[in-house]
Amino acid sequence: MIKANKSLIVSVILTGTMLSACGGSNIKTKPTAPDVTVPVIADLYQTVACKDMLSTAKLKILTAGSSCGYLTVPEKHALYGEAASKNTIEIAVIKLASIAENKKADPVVYLQGGPGGSASSSIADIVESATFINERDVYLVDQRGTGYSKPALFCSEYNDGAGTPVQTAACKTRLEKSGVDLNAYHSVHSAMDFVVLRQALEIAQWNIYGISYGTRLATTIMRENSEGIRSVILDGMFPIEVNGMSDTPWANYQSLNQIIKNCDNTAGCPVDEFKAIINDITARMHDQNMAPQSRVFIQILLELSTSPAIMTYLLAVEEDINSYLSALDALMPEQEGESGDDEASEGEEEEIFYIAMALSTVCAEEYPFINITDLADDNSQGWSQSTQLTVNSMRHMGFDEASCKAWDVTPSNDIETQAVVSTLPVLILNGQNDTQTPAAWGALVAKNMNNAQNITNPQGGHGQLFAGVSCFDSLAQQFLTNPSQALDTSCVDAIDDVSYVNDSAGAGDGSESSASLEQAFSKKTAVFGIPIYGTAATSDESMLHAANVMAQYLDNDQDGVPDNQLVVEQMLEQGATLIMVKDESELEPLFATIPESDALQDLYESEVVIGNNIAGRFDASIEEVLHLITHIGYAGVYPEVFGEAIGSKIANAMDIARGGQFTTVPSSYPASAWYRYDDETCDYSCMVTEYIYWSLTSIFGAQNADGRLAQISHEWQLNTLEKVKAKDSAVYKILTDAQYGLATQLPDGNYLAKQFKITATKN
Repeated sequence: MIKANKSLIVSVILTGTMLSACGGSNIKTKPTAPDVTVPVIADLYQTVACKDMLSTAKLKILTAGSSCGYLTVPEKHALYGEAASKNTIEIAVIKLASIAENKKADPVVYLQGGPGGSASSSIADIVESATFINERDVYLVDQRGTGYSKPALFCSEYNDGAGTPVQTAACKTRLEKSGVDLNAYHSVHSAMDFVVLRQALEIAQWNIYGISYGTRLATTIMRENSEGIRSVILDGMFPIEVNGMSDTPWANYQSLNQIIKNCDNTAGCPVDEFKAIINDITARMHDQNMAPQSRVFIQILLELSTSPAIMTYLLAVEEDINSYLSALDALMPEQEGESGDDEASEGEEEEIFYIAMALSTVCAEEYPFINITDLADDNSQGWSQSTQLTVNSMRHMGFDEASCKAWDVTPSNDIETQAVVSTLPVLILNGQNDTQTPAAWGALVAKNMNNAQNITNPQGGHGQLFAGVSCFDSLAQQFLTNPSQALDTSCVDAIDDVSYVNDSAGAGDGSESSASLEQAFSKKTAVFGIPIYGTAATSDESMLHAANVMAQYLDNDQDGVPDNQLVVEQMLEQGATLIMVKDESELEPLFATIPESDALQDLYESEVVIGNNIAGRFDASIEEVLHLITHIGYAGVYPEVFGEAIGSKIANAMDIARGGQFTTVPSSYPASAWYRYDDETCDYSCMVTEYIYWSLTSIFGAQNADGRLAQISHEWQLNTLEKVKAKDSAVYKILTDAQYGLATQLPDGNYLAKQFKITATKN
């Protein structure tokens, strides 16, 4: 299933591409009068009730102890010899309280991308991932001109995409008549807001995290005032020394080159022909006066850069260049009317892009310095003249020369073209397939930061944290624990490069390539398309038993049709895969050859029990197969109910069952707890997965065999339907709600609707 925003591509790319979520120091050349003055305003920071700031949907997901407030600052700070303005503005601040009992004293401050994005729109991502809040408070600050800050600057004169020069000028006129000084809404003034905020809150040290444009803002803060900065994470680097307008083509060429490399990584993909087809399509489009459409075509290629669907799309457009949009429609028909489920969309909000703030930033910092860059060349080598004509005319959404002429703000100091040099501990995270801020830009910045670690995800796109990549979440946590340590990047080394493998029993969108699994395992089968791989040492009998158990979970009435098709589709999309080995000793050597993926679930044949419960042994297929279904399928389709993060209905029930909200195993559980998970390697998400297993199988009666309670009571005490129903009514209500199509009977390994077969892999 291809995840790409077709409406965004169509509305934006006719004028350019979008840099979404773009999201001890000194400088090479100091500006005139570089003194930085912190304003003196009484009661700089005022707390407010979060209900008076945030929407109801956002209030629901705040962690316990969170708070909100406004920081009052001059609309213009006193900078570079200019006095502070008398007008003041208010900066919205949301403090997400850590979920740890003994949180660290140094919080994380989150810098959103764009420019023009609001940090408050990322509350859910931060809470669900728990990457930061598992140990630290997180401050989300809506940068001046965005979100809940006052004023918030957007252009009501036009919708998504670039406005015409007339519309842009009308927006500017309206805002200026309201008293807004549009020359005050760019990076250096925003940077000073953060400097003042840390001082106003009396935070001795904090850690800065920036995503995309947020990385540029972070380096501006480092340049202006590095006091109190303990560490910096730059995710998807947008360097000051790169021009955000005229270097857009450079980034697009880099992405096209990466697409060719991905083809080269794919067995049977004709690299030379692949590139020739792209050049031929742009040439034919220019010949037919379709230059704007050629920009749409290139942008769609960038959107599909990591998907095997790019090959199908490219061949379709080669056959008929007028199908550049319809061919995309054919790849993702599910997006038409996709959000028809009112319950699924409850609580969701449409986030606003604050284009007026973005224009003030880009038109002050980029437009006056067009073609001033530290990039060595134009990066167009090897591409045809027609492709170069297309790519060289691409700009970020609304950030083109015509818009900046209409916006007409004062140019920034030329320091906004100069690289920042720093000795602070810095972690730079890149995605090899980032189509907005190429990995090469991270390396460019790292050259001037001698205490920086620069790490690239071979599979990564734009932004590595909050993307569900456990390796990079772990690296960030290690870095925050000790920013000066050299990180162990072995988990990165284990990630395969992108290839355009498209196997019917392989991984779907959002998972690692199935090629490694095909090489590592000698045989396979599939249940509703969901693959099960096995080693030569794993018996066919055990694999077929696991397949039957999976089929019974997914098709409990055994009519040959999944009881919840959405769950099956989610599992296919995310590449849910069961891998079977003889025992643990056989699995360990395979870790070096198979992709790291949250969608892989292992099962040892040594723990498979076929037939009745034998001598007190419990069939692990019942547990591990269910883990895969709920963790990948149900949590993905119903995040508000089965989501494995703090705040979902199932997580709330678990917190009651454990006697508190514990993100790690406590030293001891409260006496009232009936679920006491004790594996210290299991994070909060894992604990939810296990909780569902214990609850559902107890409802089935699977935990009620003679002597079973004695085996499991240290971890789970409600081993019968009656006990669950009486003491854990919350989980009973969720797991027996017919709308979710969960199994109602325990699988026994005898699926009647189909007989599965084992086939050999490519190994």
